[in-house]
This record gives sequence, C-alpha cells and structure tokens, in this order.
Amino acid sequence: MEDVGEQALDETLTEARGKRWLGSELLLGPKRLELRRILLGYLKWEIEQNEKMFAGGKTNAAKRVRTGVSMHEEPLGQIRFERNGITLTYRGSVDRVEVGMDERFDSDRFIAAVDYKTTKYSCPGSGQGKAWDDGVVLQVPLYVYALAQKNPGRVPVRVEYRALKKPEAVHTLELYTSDGGNGVKQDAKAEAKLETALDAVATHVRTGRSGEFPVRPAPSCKCPKFCHALEICRVPGGPDTGGW
Repeated sequence: MEDVGEQALDETLTEARGKRWLGSELLLGPKRLELRRILLGYLKWEIEQNEKMFAGGKTNAAKRVRTGVSMHEEPLGQIRFERNGITLTYRGSVDRVEVGMDERFDSDRFIAAVDYKTTKYSCPGSGQGKAWDDGVVLQVPLYVYALAQKNPGRVPVRVEYRALKKPEAVHTLELYTSDGGNGVKQDAKAEAKLETALDAVATHVRTGRSGEFPVRPAPSCKCPKFCHALEICRVPGGPDTGGW
C-alpha cells in the first residue's frame, strides 16, 4: 500500500507542477512528507472500514450496502434543480462517486456521493449532526441529486463527507442498509433528512433572490475566522466565535 500510495502522490505532484501553485520549492519536501502522512493514514483507515463491512455480524458496518469507487472528480455538467417553486441550474464536480458492489443482493442500481474535506471542522457545522437541522448540509445532497439525474435508474444509497487529516466519515446518511438476508431496507429518517436538505436549498435560493441576507450564522456553524466582515459584524452581540 505504501509503495503504491507514494507513487500516486509523486505522480500527482509532478503533474501539478506548472499548473497549480504548490508553494515555495524550498518547502515542497516537507509538504510532500505531510501529504504522504495524510494519504497513508487515510488509506489505512479506509481499508479498516472496508474490512469491517465484510466481518459479518450485526454491526452497523456489516449493514452498510457495499459500494466501490467508480470515479473521482466526476464532472456534473449543467444540472437543473426544481423544488418548491424554485428553479436553478448548478454545476461542479463530485470528489468521489461510488456504485453498488454488494453480492448479497442486486446492488447495481445504487449510487453514492462522497466529498473529501481536510478535517471534520471543514464540514458544515464543524461536523456536528445538528447542522442537518440548521439546513446547511447542502453539498453532498446536491451531489447525489445530480448523480441521480445524470444516471437514470440509479438510486441514491449514501452521502457523506470524508475527513482526511484525522480520518472519519462525517454527516453520513445511509439511505438503504442490508436487511441481514438477501435484501435491503430503506431508512425513512435518512430519506427525510435528504429531502429536507434539498428543501433547504430552495429556501436559501428564494431568500437570496428576495434580497434578504440574515445577519446570523447557523447555530451549528458559528462565525468563521476567515470572515472578511468581522470588524463590521452585524450579528447581535458581535461575532459568534464559539470560543475560537
């Protein structure tokens, strides 16, 4: 694993030279070592997660619908989104697309969207579950919506973020799970969360189009350190830093 990982890292760095800013050449050596540490640490974690899925038993890992990576940086093209009287078009690319590869049942129809983040604190609401309730977990729901539009007949099975520096899965929604036999069962609560997130997209767009921009961050998000308006903040009581 280490040899293949290092080879892939070096090939990526070589390809990026002259195309992307990699920082000072003097610091490229230490940067490579840090990237190597993150990469190998993440790969080790993901291998362990995959092994847990095949370990059997009644664990949550064993209940997951087994999927395999189909594509990285999958371009979406132009995606038309219509919901609750709102129509918009968006584009982008999905960090990681997975498709069903579960021999326990017919899993070919399933598709999943995964987005990589450096840490869980880069995720909406710093990875807190209540970020779903605040209507700010929007990226992966929009990704899986787009994948379903682009791939008729495919059914969303999972969305999640993957934190890299300290590997973990964040904001995971398991829309279907194994029933312990030769079939699957749909998780109504997870499905409702996904639908509510897509409703939130329409709500945010409607609010923005009306010219309304509330001066309050979502409770789970707090105010980011990088906000350019900290000195003229209009949040009641000043920036909501959450202690940073």
